[in-house]
Amino acid sequence: MVAGKDRHGDLITAFQAARGTAGLAVLEGFHAVKHALRFGAPLVKVVTVDPERLRHLARSLAPDVEGPLLQAAEPVPPEVFDRLAPAPPDTGVLALARRPAVDARGLLVTPRQAPLVFLERPAHLGNVGAVIRAAAAAGAAGVVTTGPH
Repeated sequence: MVAGKDRHGDLITAFQAARGTAGLAVLEGFHAVKHALRFGAPLVKVVTVDPERLRHLARSLAPDVEGPLLQAAEPVPPEVFDRLAPAPPDTGVLALARRPAVDARGLLVTPRQAPLVFLERPAHLGNVGAVIRAAAAAGAAGVVTTGPH
């Protein structure tokens, strides 16, 4: 087997397995990855189908995370990228991030200056993305969801 193909096979397996792993989150699209970086999420893997487009998006929409994002991003061929997500995002970037362990009791009792947004079993993941963007814009401390991820 060719080394590149084996590596891409491992990458595809990692993204598929992450969807069923409680400790990982699959981030689909530029905005999801951008906000994860802004919230301090540890990124395990970042892939892009178009490094120059990613550079342009980061420079124009999120210069504060341009450096870390571009440093982490690994280019992959389109045929590999298309297998990493059920509906690959138009922005051409996907990532795996460590999902933090959550102490629900601590979330409820810890005093904070900024609000914490809670979504109970959101039905549409696009809505979660919209809430995360709004929460980030409003300076929220974070977003917590329940249910399948």
